[in-house]
Amino acid sequence: MEIKVRVYAILIAQDHVLLCEEKIKGGIFFKLPGGGLEIGESPAACLQRELQEELKWDCPTIDNLCLTPPMYIQNKWNDKQQVIPLYYPVNLAERLNFEIGAPEEILALHWVPFTKVIAQLSLESDRWAVTEVLDNLKFPK
Repeated sequence: MEIKVRVYAILIAQDHVLLCEEKIKGGIFFKLPGGGLEIGESPAACLQRELQEELKWDCPTIDNLCLTPPMYIQNKWNDKQQVIPLYYPVNLAERLNFEIGAPEEILALHWVPFTKVIAQLSLESDRWAVTEVLDNLKFPK
């Protein structure tokens, strides 16, 4: 069994969360922006790199607060991998119009209202993290 650390941003602005619509192994999935931690890279540096690659955006600050789910997570696309996801909430003053930096992976970007985001997310761990952030930071759903 191999362990993969993945780092994601929960980008929040004006009662919306940004989701990436991605085509992965023939399926369409809605997930948070982010990706795999590389050897020698800190989680914050990984997130900065992933946001630049996927959204062509340099995040001005990444808080030290990060969430990780309390459950075992099997890689949805590789049964020989366990995934340890780290989620960083990023609050923005307004919904930015990001440019897709990885068109071979990302089909579209969507700002989804708090009231609909949980149902839209494809991965259980993403649903858990967004629920925690919205509940713990007292954002209305």
